[in-house]
Amino acid sequence: MTNETSLPPATPHDSPHPFTERGLARLMLSHSYKEVAEYALGGISPRSDKHAEPGEFIENARRVLREAEDALHWAVVYERERGTSWDDIGEALGPMTRQSAHRRFADQVVQWRAPLDEPETVHLDGTARDERIPYPASDPERAVSHLDHWLLDHTADTDTWHGSAQPVSRHLERHSTTSALMITGKYTARLLKDQMVPDPHRQADAADRHADLLERLIREGNAPAEAHDWIIRDRARAQALRQIPGNGVPWEAMSDPSKHPQSGVSIDVLEAETKVLAALAPFLALDQEDAVLSPNEAGVFNDLRTARGYGDTDEADRIRTRARGIAADMVRAHPHWLNTSEAGWALDDALRAYAAGPEGKKDSRDR
Repeated sequence: MTNETSLPPATPHDSPHPFTERGLARLMLSHSYKEVAEYALGGISPRSDKHAEPGEFIENARRVLREAEDALHWAVVYERERGTSWDDIGEALGPMTRQSAHRRFADQVVQWRAPLDEPETVHLDGTARDERIPYPASDPERAVSHLDHWLLDHTADTDTWHGSAQPVSRHLERHSTTSALMITGKYTARLLKDQMVPDPHRQADAADRHADLLERLIREGNAPAEAHDWIIRDRARAQALRQIPGNGVPWEAMSDPSKHPQSGVSIDVLEAETKVLAALAPFLALDQEDAVLSPNEAGVFNDLRTARGYGDTDEADRIRTRARGIAADMVRAHPHWLNTSEAGWALDDALRAYAAGPEGKKDSRDR
């Protein structure tokens, strides 16, 4: 994995890439060292000794030991993220056998990895989002900023990091633009997992982020030749998706129609309708002089999209019959432009499924 310090300098408009999982583990270790240091610093001065209760110094020393033990656990987690074997970890611990080291520390390693490998959901950048992820890894940008400031406040001229404005954050491993591109797919995959029909606006955000990263890759001089074409496609997809109303359809709607706001319509019809509106978006956006849809066709589908966007189910139901009739007419007439581009082919499939209902949807996939 590439460290940010070896990447080409970002422009002022480029936000830092997310931390890798190894970078997050090192952040946990850095934070635990700070906790040890704070407790230890508090015990150096004897200024308040005369006010101490009996046993207070022992308790404070035990607290430092507990924090140090926590740091040891995070050191093992970080070593595992770096690829260190259990044999080497055991040797560093005493020495200790591989089995003893694993028995003592494996549970924390498993607890650390579990929300990263199978998170509750993911952020737009593809990183895990899960309540089980501990602080500071759950809020890394804010936490690492605090660590930078804390360390600078406790820095001496002889410290190796003296003179650095970002003594922690600059040296934690972040994703490169290439690896950041690779993990963006986790977000769209999660949308498909979380909803039967994914939220089109979130899909649009994912398409725009993918395009943003491709543009950054071009600035860095590492983009493939097809990057410009991919960017155009991503931006067009994002624009089309943002014209689709609604927030998707939850899986619960399959067994409980009341979970969907338009409960009087079958899920199959709603899914087919959403696909038609998505496929129609680039054609509905054309100027009148370039339009391929008739005014009546464009008007009906625009009205349906607007009604769904406002959640007006009665109005949507009134328009839906006309819209499905127009879809059937277009399938029968088969205008020449339906097979002249990828967008036309996608619309043809969507219209057939919408016009014919669930069986037509199946036939469209079989074509």
